[in-house]
Amino acid sequence: MKGFTLIEMMVTFLVLAVVSGVALVGVVTFNQNQGLEDDAKILASEVRRVYSQATGIFYPPGCAGRLTGYQMTFSDGLNDASTFALCDSQVSDSRDNILKTSHFSGTVSFTINAGDGRITGSPYTITLVSDTNSSLTKQVRISDFGVFEIL
Repeated sequence: MKGFTLIEMMVTFLVLAVVSGVALVGVVTFNQNQGLEDDAKILASEVRRVYSQATGIFYPPGCAGRLTGYQMTFSDGLNDASTFALCDSQVSDSRDNILKTSHFSGTVSFTINAGDGRITGSPYTITLVSDTNSSLTKQVRISDFGVFEIL
């Protein structure tokens, strides 16, 4: 029985190294995409939470007078959500680091009307960009009356 020559072994190891490298890149990209998908779901959950407060006409502590709605703002380059209850004395509620593996691209701000839940000027598209690979993005579209789509 004949053994492998040095060149055959080198070719075999080279092929294994290339296949392993391609597989590793695929796994890393998959994990980055999953992180973006998870962040999109977290974002949708946060908007639903505020939407529920607006339609339920929830008065947060410190909100005096008539509640007209809630304003949400997502700022470019950040991963925080700012929410303001729109009443005679405006009350803010900032949620830090709601996104775990991405940040917002562009600034988006919209208002959810109290009671009926109309979202003024909708639809809005919020773009998330991966923190580790800026070419990976995910979009969340918010339409009137709280309809969400993860694109």
